[in-house]
Amino acid sequence: MLTVRPRGVVSVSTDGLGALSVGSARIRADGPIAGVVRFQIPGFGITGVGDSQPLTRFLIPVSQNRAGMRSGIALINTAEAPVTVNLLLRNKAGAIVPGGTVNLENLAPRAHLARFVDELFPDAATEDLEGTVSVAVSGGTVAATALEMGSGPGQLTTLPVTPVE
Repeated sequence: MLTVRPRGVVSVSTDGLGALSVGSARIRADGPIAGVVRFQIPGFGITGVGDSQPLTRFLIPVSQNRAGMRSGIALINTAEAPVTVNLLLRNKAGAIVPGGTVNLENLAPRAHLARFVDELFPDAATEDLEGTVSVAVSGGTVAATALEMGSGPGQLTTLPVTPVE
């Protein structure tokens, strides 16, 4: 347990050694807090990821190209029961890309999934794509984080997750 004084800051650091790990952190507090996870990928750079809100519908801009730019999405089921997550890959005109429909059925409570767009949509032509992934959740909520990563230094950034009403 950590104590954060009013208007204070607490930092938790690691040495970065060991095997790569994918996951999430859940923070409970008795008052409002804000946070950021800052991480570094050697050879690419440093980026920060802010908190993610539990949502039932949202959009994420994505791109993939032959020069090595890739977008990745991480989802976590924030509900206490399994949820179904419907993902639609759309091109920049808003049309669903052939093979761009995926249903993740029965995503377990607190389950976490992190994939690049070409991994989420293996049947879609993603090698030269600019568009969005629209997400709709049934049975609860998920929180999401998105990144874009290139093939060289400085090509690492977060992407917005935009709620849809």
